[in-house]
Amino acid sequence: MNHQYSRFKKKNIPYAKVGRRVFINLFNAETFCSKHGLDMDSAIEYGENTELKRKVEEIAKYQKPILREVIERLENRCAVLHEEIKRLSDSLENCHPLDRGFLEDQLNKAISKNDGTHEAKEIVWDLLEELERLTGWHD
Repeated sequence: MNHQYSRFKKKNIPYAKVGRRVFINLFNAETFCSKHGLDMDSAIEYGENTELKRKVEEIAKYQKPILREVIERLENRCAVLHEEIKRLSDSLENCHPLDRGFLEDQLNKAISKNDGTHEAKEIVWDLLEELERLTGWHD
Protein backbone atom coordinates (compact mmCIF):
# COMPACT_ATOMS: atom_id res chain seq x y z
CA MET A 1 0.00 0.00 0.00
CA ASN A 2 1.41 3.38 -1.03
CA HIS A 3 1.40 6.17 1.50
CA GLN A 4 -1.18 8.88 0.90
CA TYR A 5 -0.41 12.41 1.99
CA SER A 6 -2.74 14.98 3.55
CA ARG A 7 -3.30 18.60 2.60
CA PHE A 8 -0.98 19.91 5.32
CA LYS A 9 2.11 21.68 3.98
CA LYS A 10 4.17 22.00 7.15
CA LYS A 11 5.28 18.46 8.01
CA ASN A 12 7.59 18.94 11.01
CA ILE A 13 5.17 19.68 13.85
CA PRO A 14 5.76 16.98 16.50
CA TYR A 15 2.13 16.05 17.18
CA ALA A 16 -1.11 15.15 15.41
CA LYS A 17 -4.50 13.84 16.48
CA VAL A 18 -7.20 11.67 14.91
CA GLY A 19 -10.17 11.47 17.28
CA ARG A 20 -8.78 10.20 20.61
CA ARG A 21 -5.66 8.74 18.96
CA VAL A 22 -2.51 10.88 19.16
CA PHE A 23 0.63 10.67 17.05
CA ILE A 24 4.20 11.89 17.25
CA ASN A 25 4.13 13.10 13.63
CA LEU A 26 1.87 13.74 10.66
CA PHE A 27 3.15 10.73 8.71
CA ASN A 28 1.91 8.29 11.39
CA ALA A 29 -1.49 10.01 11.48
CA GLU A 30 -1.75 9.78 7.68
CA THR A 31 -0.82 6.10 7.80
CA PHE A 32 -3.47 5.47 10.49
CA CYS A 33 -6.14 7.19 8.39
CA SER A 34 -5.17 5.22 5.28
CA LYS A 35 -5.33 1.90 7.15
CA HIS A 36 -8.73 2.69 8.64
CA GLY A 37 -10.33 4.23 5.55
CA LEU A 38 -10.63 7.71 7.04
CA ASP A 39 -10.50 10.93 5.05
CA MET A 40 -7.23 12.29 6.36
CA ASP A 41 -7.93 15.90 5.41
CA SER A 42 -10.97 16.00 7.69
CA ALA A 43 -9.96 13.42 10.32
CA ILE A 44 -6.49 14.72 11.20
CA GLU A 45 -6.11 17.63 13.58
CA TYR A 46 -2.69 19.12 12.97
CA GLY A 47 -1.00 22.49 13.26
CA GLU A 48 0.84 24.81 15.57
CA ASN A 49 -2.06 25.34 17.90
CA THR A 50 -1.58 25.52 21.67
CA GLU A 51 -5.03 24.14 22.37
CA LEU A 52 -4.41 21.14 20.09
CA LYS A 53 -1.02 20.54 21.70
CA ARG A 54 -2.64 20.63 25.15
CA LYS A 55 -5.32 18.12 24.05
CA VAL A 56 -2.69 15.79 22.57
CA GLU A 57 -0.63 15.93 25.76
CA GLU A 58 -3.70 15.28 27.92
CA ILE A 59 -4.77 12.26 25.86
CA ALA A 60 -1.21 10.90 25.96
CA LYS A 61 -1.06 11.47 29.72
CA TYR A 62 -4.12 9.24 30.23
CA GLN A 63 -2.99 6.56 27.79
CA LYS A 64 0.49 6.11 29.28
CA PRO A 65 -0.60 4.36 32.50
CA ILE A 66 -2.67 1.90 30.47
CA LEU A 67 0.32 1.01 28.30
CA ARG A 68 2.53 0.70 31.38
CA GLU A 69 0.04 -1.78 32.84
CA VAL A 70 0.00 -3.74 29.57
CA ILE A 71 3.81 -3.88 29.63
CA GLU A 72 3.74 -5.10 33.23
CA ARG A 73 1.25 -7.83 32.35
CA LEU A 74 3.34 -8.89 29.35
CA GLU A 75 6.47 -8.98 31.53
CA ASN A 76 4.64 -11.17 34.05
CA ARG A 77 3.51 -13.47 31.26
CA CYS A 78 7.10 -13.68 29.95
CA ALA A 79 8.28 -14.64 33.45
CA VAL A 80 5.66 -17.42 33.68
CA LEU A 81 6.59 -18.69 30.22
CA HIS A 82 10.29 -18.58 31.10
CA GLU A 83 9.62 -20.78 34.13
CA GLU A 84 7.58 -23.15 31.97
CA ILE A 85 10.43 -23.34 29.44
CA LYS A 86 12.91 -24.09 32.23
CA ARG A 87 10.62 -26.76 33.70
CA LEU A 88 10.07 -28.41 30.32
CA SER A 89 13.80 -28.31 29.53
CA ASP A 90 14.57 -29.99 32.84
CA SER A 91 11.86 -32.60 32.22
CA LEU A 92 13.23 -33.26 28.75
CA GLU A 93 16.66 -34.10 30.16
CA ASN A 94 15.26 -36.84 32.42
CA CYS A 95 12.23 -38.04 30.48
CA HIS A 96 11.24 -41.46 29.28
CA PRO A 97 12.02 -41.88 25.54
CA LEU A 98 8.31 -42.24 24.76
CA ASP A 99 7.61 -38.83 26.36
CA ARG A 100 10.37 -37.01 24.44
CA GLY A 101 8.26 -36.03 21.39
CA PHE A 102 5.42 -34.68 23.52
CA LEU A 103 7.79 -32.67 25.75
CA GLU A 104 9.65 -31.28 22.74
CA ASP A 105 6.34 -30.11 21.26
CA GLN A 106 5.34 -28.49 24.56
CA LEU A 107 8.75 -26.82 24.84
CA ASN A 108 8.53 -25.45 21.29
CA LYS A 109 5.03 -24.09 21.99
CA ALA A 110 6.22 -22.38 25.17
CA ILE A 111 9.21 -20.87 23.36
CA SER A 112 6.94 -19.60 20.57
CA LYS A 113 4.52 -18.07 23.07
CA ASN A 114 7.42 -16.41 24.88
CA ASP A 115 8.81 -14.99 21.64
CA GLY A 116 5.38 -13.64 20.64
CA THR A 117 4.80 -12.13 24.06
CA HIS A 118 8.22 -10.47 23.97
CA GLU A 119 7.52 -9.01 20.52
CA ALA A 120 4.16 -7.69 21.74
CA LYS A 121 5.94 -6.05 24.67
CA GLU A 122 8.34 -4.32 22.26
CA ILE A 123 5.42 -2.97 20.22
CA VAL A 124 3.75 -1.58 23.34
CA TRP A 125 7.08 -0.07 24.47
CA ASP A 126 7.32 1.75 21.12
CA LEU A 127 3.80 3.14 21.56
CA LEU A 128 4.61 4.22 25.12
CA GLU A 129 7.79 5.93 23.95
CA GLU A 130 5.77 7.94 21.41
CA LEU A 131 3.40 9.05 24.16
CA GLU A 132 6.36 9.92 26.40
CA ARG A 133 7.79 12.12 23.65
CA LEU A 134 4.42 13.82 23.19
CA THR A 135 4.32 14.73 26.89
CA GLY A 136 7.96 15.74 27.15
CA TRP A 137 8.86 12.61 29.15
CA HIS A 138 6.75 13.64 32.14
CA ASP A 139 3.24 12.89 33.41
